Amino acid sequence: MQLIILNKSPTLYTIYHIHGTKGENTTISYSSGGSTRISSKLLGFAPLQLSDDLYNVFITCLGQMIDKFGEKVMQKFESRFPTEKIQSLTYYLKEKLEYRLSDMFDTFEAFLVGKVLYLHPSVVLEDDEPQLTYSQKTEKFTDKRIEKYKNRIIVLKSCITKIEEETAQINSVLETIRNMKNNINQTVEKLCGSKSVDDLCRHVSERNQRIKQLISSLTSVEISTDSNLQRQKRRIKQNN
Repeated sequence: MQLIILNKSPTLYTIYHIHGTKGENTTISYSSGGSTRISSKLLGFAPLQLSDDLYNVFITCLGQMIDKFGEKVMQKFESRFPTEKIQSLTYYLKEKLEYRLSDMFDTFEAFLVGKVLYLHPSVVLEDDEPQLTYSQKTEKFTDKRIEKYKNRIIVLKSCITKIEEETAQINSVLETIRNMKNNINQTVEKLCGSKSVDDLCRHVSERNQRIKQLISSLTSVEISTDSNLQRQKRRIKQNN
């Protein structure tokens, strides 16, 4: 027979294989949701909480009973035995009985949780049951929505495919442009000594600027020369 017993941890169960006495036991993980929620909902209380409450009541009553027993023993044998010895005996008795009670309560708890309050995994709450109501109107509405979202998915897939194709073409063009740029830079470096087209343009611009300055200087010299010639001509005429 296999019984499930709650360990000290609320998230662990111990499975005992019982054949008249306790056999080997193993520990398995247990989720506090699921069946616990269903049991609590249907029964109106949590089975494990009930077990804990009963255990606390038993332990409390046992402790009170032993305390009363100790008082009676002390009243009757106070003159024959030291108080410390009677208290030590009472403490020892309480410890042994509580340990025995805990051991026995494990079996009781296994029976309570695993048999009396056990719910089969197939048991579900009313809210969790599948909706079995059916109508042609609901079916048509559902079919239309399914078709609508199927069409949207098809359109989205087509868009994704088109985007991937366009992206591939753009990447191909960019790769071609990069290769052309590298080839042009190599040609410019080979023919003109510049490392890139940008360097060549900068050199050409600088040379063009120097040529303009040179032309401007030559123009100024020419104007000055013409002015001197005109002055010399006027002097010659005046002397004549």
